Amino acid sequence: MAFFRAVADGFRNYFSVKGRANRRDFWFWIAFCILVWLLATIVDGAVIGPARGYLPFEHEAGRPLARSLLALFFLPTVTAAVRRLHDSDKSGWWLLAGFTVIGLIPLIYFLLKSGKKGENRFSS
Repeated sequence: MAFFRAVADGFRNYFSVKGRANRRDFWFWIAFCILVWLLATIVDGAVIGPARGYLPFEHEAGRPLARSLLALFFLPTVTAAVRRLHDSDKSGWWLLAGFTVIGLIPLIYFLLKSGKKGENRFSS
């Protein structure tokens, strides 16, 4: 049930960067997004593409369902990542480090490491 609670929390906190997200909930949310995106990609290639006159899984079909879901999941994934960084007692501004190769290494480390036990400056 933790998986479904984590997904529900991801949607419930769609616009919220306040508070913390533990490691398990964050990675459950990421797994949910990947699974739904993969399913949408399959549906795009097997159903929507041929319905639009393309061969199954033809690249030019455009993957409209998968792209729509990426847009839908973008903001809650960013806010979940900010809350995950808060759990490590780091500012959400660390997400911007992901735009540089050297900054991506500490960002991934912060997202993977255990959160700070007890209260921190981002506790709600």
